Amino acid sequence: MSKLFIVTGLDGLIVNSDIFSKAHEAWFDHFCAVLGDESFKELMHQPNYWDAVYEIMEKQLGLSREIPEEAAMLRKFARETYRSLVIRFAEQYRKEDILLPEEHRGTIDVLKSLKDRATLMLLTTTPGDVLPFILKKMDCEDLYDDILSSKLDAYPSAVEIYEKFRNRELRRTSMTPEIKPDCYIGSSKRTIEYFKGLDVPTVFPSWTMSAEDQRETCEAFRIADYTPITACMLKQVLENLLKPSQ
Repeated sequence: MSKLFIVTGLDGLIVNSDIFSKAHEAWFDHFCAVLGDESFKELMHQPNYWDAVYEIMEKQLGLSREIPEEAAMLRKFARETYRSLVIRFAEQYRKEDILLPEEHRGTIDVLKSLKDRATLMLLTTTPGDVLPFILKKMDCEDLYDDILSSKLDAYPSAVEIYEKFRNRELRRTSMTPEIKPDCYIGSSKRTIEYFKGLDVPTVFPSWTMSAEDQRETCEAFRIADYTPITACMLKQVLENLLKPSQ
């Protein structure tokens, strides 16, 4: 029997989401100080915060987002700084023993318990070259069978990352039915909507809810198919989802 296929996110699911939100805030703090313009801080938690990122990078580098090649350079420079901040906060949280709160450790244990029966794919907008560092800090180097991540010069979108993978696989296996995930586990509203559109069961663990973006995560919580509130409940949900069809 072929293995089951589970796709998961990263932020807030198996690692403390604070390392990403702190890096995000520190990024804006840094460049507002460099430019001497505090007004951009008002935009850091807005859905369209990337407009502010582009404007800051344009002021910093003198390039234009209207030119595709230059827009890629703006994204790369912005995300290189963000990547460094993520590493800094991940190491700080590891030293303080808060990188993996209880439910995150429980989630990792649940996923590890499924390794013999499922292929695990990590889908994340975190820059790919920082992932080995983060996963090693969590003793998860071998947790995932495949990782889909974001390039530094790309706009960070989990949906676009997975869609490219999906289209590539459809071209490669054009004579066979599409292999869809058996479930998606994560907290992004847009990503949950995307997988629901593919008729893939979606799981939103409650401990992934973000204090910085309550409206988005509350909406994601509302539309997800399953919303376990503990790692134990997550395991029960997955065991039920992954039972062979009669």
